[in-house]
Amino acid sequence: IDLSLVGDHQDPRLSPRPPITCEFVVPILDSIIEREGCWLSHVQFPWSWRGKSIQFEQFRMRYNEMLDDRGAGCLKCNTNLPPEDWSWMGERNLQNYTCYECLKHFCSRCRNGDGEDMLGCCDICRKMYCQECEETKRRSCCGSLFCVSCNPFTECSSCYTGFCEECIASDNGHSKCYKCEARFCHDSCADYEISTHCDSCKKSCCNDCHAEYHQDEDWPSCNRCRDCFCDDCNEKKGILHAIQMCDSCNSCNTRYCGDCRLFVTFEGDEDVACEEDDENKNCAGCVQLAELIYDEKLR
Repeated sequence: IDLSLVGDHQDPRLSPRPPITCEFVVPILDSIIEREGCWLSHVQFPWSWRGKSIQFEQFRMRYNEMLDDRGAGCLKCNTNLPPEDWSWMGERNLQNYTCYECLKHFCSRCRNGDGEDMLGCCDICRKMYCQECEETKRRSCCGSLFCVSCNPFTECSSCYTGFCEECIASDNGHSKCYKCEARFCHDSCADYEISTHCDSCKKSCCNDCHAEYHQDEDWPSCNRCRDCFCDDCNEKKGILHAIQMCDSCNSCNTRYCGDCRLFVTFEGDEDVACEEDDENKNCAGCVQLAELIYDEKLR
């Protein structure tokens, strides 16, 4: 029985909460499990029912007792299920040790020939599948377990390790080239294969595309905070906040973003000052624009 109100490989955490309540459904479920010869083997509950009702908790205990009485064991190793101090239906309201698709039982210790868990619970659809019914993979990037149908692997274009698109979007070290869409994992591949990365829009550019489309010219990078902006983002930030090169000389290549320009001008951060401006230890661009930035912040 599936009461989750979502289709296969869909997130059950619905908003707003679905109009299905324990008050009306639990009595029907009780009437089913109380029947002699009942062989109900699996129930998928709504996500919103987690820990919300004493009535449901009492049903969960009765449901666990019914499954315990059957004396089922792991199909692979014959271990009795559930293990001591564990239950078929836990506090997460997810049925353990049972494949959602084929209803076969497996313990948490058994692995297949590839060393993968025989049974896994997908972190998206919140359903348990055996490896025969639905391939599940644990991502090395974030440790999450997903059905391949819920969240297909993204392969690193360099080492072919699998990781997920969410880790690219969250900017946790994985990168995607905005030009050729090659993906690179954070296990050193991104460090070697990504030429530059924008800290504003989060897009990256691989070495090959950087050489082809940008003629190996680096995106502007602030010498103090080390933030880097792509050309488009830098232009959008305007003259006050864009990363700009020191305009009092042509050799030191000192660049500051707006915030660092303000800091250097008024705080006298000599460690990052223009190498050729010995008198006031500031790039001319910083001196000229810092007052304007300061006024803007006061408004």
